Amino acid sequence: MIGLVQQATIVTGTPWSGSATATISFPGNLTPGNFVAVVFTLQSNRSVVGVTDGGNTYATDASVSNIAGPGQELWIYWAPVTSAQGTISIELDTSNGSLGFIKAWEFSEIDNDDMFEDGSSLSSGVAITAWNSGAVTTAIADSLIVGILSTGNFSLTGDDDYETEAIGQAGCDGLVGYKILTATEAAEEWNVTLGGGGASGAIVIAAFNGLGGGVGPTLPWLPRQTNLSGPTGAQMLPGGMRPPNKPS
Repeated sequence: MIGLVQQATIVTGTPWSGSATATISFPGNLTPGNFVAVVFTLQSNRSVVGVTDGGNTYATDASVSNIAGPGQELWIYWAPVTSAQGTISIELDTSNGSLGFIKAWEFSEIDNDDMFEDGSSLSSGVAITAWNSGAVTTAIADSLIVGILSTGNFSLTGDDDYETEAIGQAGCDGLVGYKILTATEAAEEWNVTLGGGGASGAIVIAAFNGLGGGVGPTLPWLPRQTNLSGPTGAQMLPGGMRPPNKPS
């Protein structure tokens, strides 16, 4: 079953202020065979050159990258872990401007041969109280959903059964979260309810395949045994059946 191994967050400050590269470090090195997902926001006048950590290859998909909100963009990147790195770098096209937050997770039991499954997003220039990410479809029972919501200042009043973390930063409040599914979903959504009349912004989720949990252990093959019977006192020997001893 999919499990969270470790996580990291940049909560305060302006990670990209005066620099074209932002970094985030895990408490420990990544474990080869696991999976890492990174979500982040940045100002809409900037673009991502790449995400690296010195050993693993990160990817994204058009459905979950460059998702435009009012004055900002949301991104989700991911990588199969083949190298035990610990710090992720996000390289941007320019060092001008500031704004953004980063969240990274390491998970176990993701199908690194067939990771990305589906993505969905919603952006709005007007205030929304009840945010809905739109639906993603999962084909196997063991799946992972990660998501990010970025708005102006807001107060969170409720959300789905996701493991969430609120990230506050001047002019750019956010919510990040993940959910581990144990059943296939034709329309999995992330619903977030905001207080105070809501806010404008954007929300995006991505679904990833787990290893499926397997089908249980395979028992060793045994030859079929047939119950044989013979005259009373007969014995079954390697060379065949020996008749009972003749009465004296």
